[in-house]
Amino acid sequence: MECDLATAPVFFLVDSGSSVSLISDRVLTPGTKYQAYSLPVSTITGSDIGVIGKLTASLGTNGTHLSDQTLLVAQARMSSFDGILGSDWLNSQRARIDYRSK
Repeated sequence: MECDLATAPVFFLVDSGSSVSLISDRVLTPGTKYQAYSLPVSTITGSDIGVIGKLTASLGTNGTHLSDQTLLVAQARMSSFDGILGSDWLNSQRARIDYRSK
């Protein structure tokens, strides 16, 4: 899912199996302020993700505001996306997932 974060496009993986939403520190504009924060987070394979902070970001797409979302700032290199929108975001959006239809 492509969202706008401070007018810059950011690509998120929407992951209903993730309990938190993350953004890579590599995509933040230099000087972006965030609150220092530490939380043990690991991938499904058991690899640790280094959470270094959290920030509240205004997310939008196609010029439409979606939500203000708390994102954990991670020192993580994500191959084809810049962050993860987890179940916390899905719940805040009252999203429903229909696993039966494609």
